[in-house]
Amino acid sequence: MGYLKTFGIVIKEIALGESDKILTVFSEAYGRISVSAKGARRQTSRFLASSQTFCYSEMELYKGRSMYNLISCQLVEPFYQLRTDLDKLTFASHIIQIINKVIQDEQPDNESLRLLLNALYFISSTDKNPELIARIFDLRFIVIQGYGPNVVNCICCQRSTTSDEIDKWYFNFEENSVICSECVKLKKVKSIAISCGTVSSLDQICFAPMSKLFSFNVSDQVLKELNIICSKLFEINKLIGNISFNI
Repeated sequence: MGYLKTFGIVIKEIALGESDKILTVFSEAYGRISVSAKGARRQTSRFLASSQTFCYSEMELYKGRSMYNLISCQLVEPFYQLRTDLDKLTFASHIIQIINKVIQDEQPDNESLRLLLNALYFISSTDKNPELIARIFDLRFIVIQGYGPNVVNCICCQRSTTSDEIDKWYFNFEENSVICSECVKLKKVKSIAISCGTVSSLDQICFAPMSKLFSFNVSDQVLKELNIICSKLFEINKLIGNISFNI
């Protein structure tokens, strides 16, 4: 097999020997792959900058028996600001952890890759609340993986979440759906109360085009409720291990 080219972002790096690295790369063409970067830890290495976590590059690879080998690398976006701000780094690391745990080896997932790059851009290069960006990423990633909640209507009576008849909503984790206050009383289902702002935010996160996904802000209360919902959905669907959402 000859040389292969792909764009990819480093989501994990491990030192090997005196000067080498083993990189975990989320690539456009090949999904999650392991890449050997020979001499990448040397100060004179041409891979020194591009072999760091969060760095997005165009890579030329050669596939060996057990992993890919890095032949050349052109850095596209280093997301440098993530390394200079502790809050930004904390939430970006949370996102990277999720990608590392959920994305499968050798399974391309360009929608998740695009989501990741957009989330890291907004955390790195804007003044938007990095916690909100992380929660938007969490829920949209759940949607992409096929576990998205029903936020369009009540799971019981089918009333739309945009209906003026209902002024209070709940979220039921067993049904992975919103449920109106009237049905909660009638059916006595165990659910958590959520604000109308949270319902609106859930709809935006699940259905907005990528270009508008990170374009809104929320109150502290809505952010708290999104945190609870995201954490529980990851737990129920067994998508992650020991990742804390209480950052």
